Amino acid sequence: MSDLVVLEFSATISRLVRERTLSDALGRNAVSEFDAWRKARGRPLTITRQMFARARSIVEDAALGVRGPDALHLALLQVTGLPFATFDARLSRAASAFGLATLEPPPL
Repeated sequence: MSDLVVLEFSATISRLVRERTLSDALGRNAVSEFDAWRKARGRPLTITRQMFARARSIVEDAALGVRGPDALHLALLQVTGLPFATFDARLSRAASAFGLATLEPPPL
């Protein structure tokens, strides 16, 4: 798991707390459970210059509509061969367009 995934997870939880979709307590619990899961099962992954170059070609494909951070995730998975899990249908389609295996995450 890249540090970018950790950052984006925390940013999403923070946004949900700000929007009052999650309480402070639920937000802290989500981050705590994520950290425990990551330490128990996650494998550290480093984003390389090669992945940034691949990500650039992904964002330059305007038809895909993929933003920079998401393109980095896709590029990392292209290089490592790991499957992609997302709740975002657009990103799932982009992953499929690049031949990436996709997982459907469990419902929230």
